[in-house]
Amino acid sequence: MNPPGPSRAARLIKGAVGTFLLCGGLAVTALLFIPYRRAIETRSWPAVPCTITRSDLQPLRIADSAAPEWRVLLAYTYSVNGNTLTGTRWRRVSFLNPDDASVSRKSAHREVAEDLTRKYPVGLITTCHVNPLDPAEAVLEHQSKAPIYTLWWPMIFACGGAGILWSACRQPKQTLPSRHLTPPSGNTRPAASRKPAPPSLTPAQTPTPGTPPAATGIPPAAPPAHALA
Repeated sequence: MNPPGPSRAARLIKGAVGTFLLCGGLAVTALLFIPYRRAIETRSWPAVPCTITRSDLQPLRIADSAAPEWRVLLAYTYSVNGNTLTGTRWRRVSFLNPDDASVSRKSAHREVAEDLTRKYPVGLITTCHVNPLDPAEAVLEHQSKAPIYTLWWPMIFACGGAGILWSACRQPKQTLPSRHLTPPSGNTRPAASRKPAPPSLTPAQTPTPGTPPAATGIPPAAPPAHALA
């Protein structure tokens, strides 16, 4: 007999776990792929000369007992098609908080923030990269392409969830019970293969010593071939 398959409740739980892993893995993969795609796009933007007009460091303390967060406020001007524009972005941000539109970078370490202000002092003439489709968008530096190297681990969860979901949805195989055929008792050889039994001799036909074969009714045996030669 075949072992019983999983119950309906077990298949539903397995399907829910597989769906959660599949959707979660795909969502994290998309969240990691978006910054990589946006970092690739800025590398095709044309470089335009710009001048740094602001380079400030501003602390922000969320609570009295918390360490301050350091914000870098940069501003630079550039010209596109005769129009003078102002940019504040240090790098392209994928998910920008509207309250941080004028903030170029945030860091919990003051030294990191100060290094950026020293790199871009007021009056420095450098280059920025301008979006050809939206000239109002510009960045001083390109975003890192590191997120592409971490896509493998959420994809593992997505593939595992897809396998679990497929295992929960597929129907178990229904096989017929095997029939054990027992051979009939006795001699099972077919009749055609049976050798005929030799003829039995009646007492009247039993030869006695010195009796010629003709008297017994049994035809004499043919002489051997070498005797005829």
